[in-house]
Amino acid sequence: MTLATSVSLLAAAVGWLAVVFLWTSNIYISFSVAILAFILDSLDGYIARKYHQESELGKLVDSFADLIIYLVWPLLVLFYYFNLRDPLSLVVQLIFLASGIFRLARFCLVGYKHRGGNSGYPGLPVVFSHFNILILLLVETTPIIRFWLATVLFGFQSLLMIGSFYFPKPKTLPLIILLLVVFTSLLIKGLNYG
Repeated sequence: MTLATSVSLLAAAVGWLAVVFLWTSNIYISFSVAILAFILDSLDGYIARKYHQESELGKLVDSFADLIIYLVWPLLVLFYYFNLRDPLSLVVQLIFLASGIFRLARFCLVGYKHRGGNSGYPGLPVVFSHFNILILLLVETTPIIRFWLATVLFGFQSLLMIGSFYFPKPKTLPLIILLLVVFTSLLIKGLNYG
């Protein structure tokens, strides 16, 4: 097993810890752990490319980690924390899950798209589910407005994930710095929560 694959497995394990903290702690601790999984997930591809450890197995393991981090955890936040359990919410959640799985499987088969010497993704990456959750946490509103906001955000992301348009790949270092800032902010809020 390569270092890159080990980091992917660690990212999946940390993603599962985010689920555990969702049930046993508070949303901010859970989200900070999910961001830590996001950071690890950002590093595995970087490590694979830098140390020439790219492989089909590594792609698959990374996609399984992504399934936990960017699909399962956000859906459990919607269902468990935001209490979005009505029929329309469940339909949107199922569509989001199916679209995300399709997106991950397609990436395993076709890989990056290239345009003008730059790499990118076919369709919107699944990682944007974390930004949707962040928006839902930041917008303090009534349950009905949160319901519609979640429906629109996750419904729209579902459509964009199955699209075939070119989405440019962000640079790893600035992304990790941004994620560390969000991680620290959520962790501080989580430790002071309650």
